[in-house]
Amino acid sequence: MRPPLDQRLCLRQVGPNQRALARSCGPPYRAEVVEAEGTKIPVQRVVAANDFRTLDPATVVHFVVVSGSEPARQVAAELEGYLIDRAETLSHLSDSERAASDEQAFEFVRQLERLGCVVCAGVDQADLRFDDDPTKTRAWHVGCVAISKREDEASIITV
Repeated sequence: MRPPLDQRLCLRQVGPNQRALARSCGPPYRAEVVEAEGTKIPVQRVVAANDFRTLDPATVVHFVVVSGSEPARQVAAELEGYLIDRAETLSHLSDSERAASDEQAFEFVRQLERLGCVVCAGVDQADLRFDDDPTKTRAWHVGCVAISKREDEASIITV
């Protein structure tokens, strides 16, 4: 019998304004993040379409809306939906299709900038322990896309 989906994707619950985007982590293991205080992810402002490639090594990408107006939150939700939808096919895209996909994602960044927000992205490594066995700790690349008002821009996001 397969474990529940949240165990196969190695997700943990995040705050009310956060959602996790995920790709499968492989075999259906029960996993937990070793650092109980959360994973601190260094992020940088997305200033070009190809900056979305920063997220390529991530197994899980957390989407965090730190602050912003209601219209900005709506655009952020559209960006999140777009990134979720494209995650399934991203590895099958040609270079030109990937560039077009990145450019479409960047259009959401432009909309958010017009609304006074910034989009930041980054990836860091966390350690996961599988099946409660400390010898089975594995590296796990955790990504983050953070949306905030310009004045709330952070260089590190904790997920």
